[in-house]
Amino acid sequence: MIGRHTKDVQDLAIVPVHPPKDTLAIRLCVSGWLNTKDDVVGPWKIFDQSQDAFALQWEVDALLELSDALVTLLKDKAIGYIQKEIIKRTVLASLFASLSPVAYLQIGKIICE
Repeated sequence: MIGRHTKDVQDLAIVPVHPPKDTLAIRLCVSGWLNTKDDVVGPWKIFDQSQDAFALQWEVDALLELSDALVTLLKDKAIGYIQKEIIKRTVLASLFASLSPVAYLQIGKIICE
C-alpha cells in the first residue's frame, strides 16, 4: 500500500542525527533548504542527545537543485534592485530622465511604421 504512494520517490531514508539510544522519545527532523548533502542532518545536531533524533532524507538531489535555483533567483532580483536604486540616486538619474523623450520618439516611429 505504501509503495503506491512512494513509487516516484527515488531517495527516501531516515538517518540518525546522533548515535541512536533506546529511548521512547524521538524527534523526526525534516530539512527543506539544502546547500550541501550534509544539511540533511547538520542543522539538527544542536539538539541534545537525551532524545533520539532522526532526519528524513528525501530527494536530496532535487532539493539541492531547488535551493541553487532559489539562490540564483534571489541574487538576480537583488542585483536588479540595487542597479535600479543606483540609477535613481546618482547622476545617471538625470541622464535617463533626459533620454526618456528620445525613447518615446523611437517607440512612436516603430508604432507608425
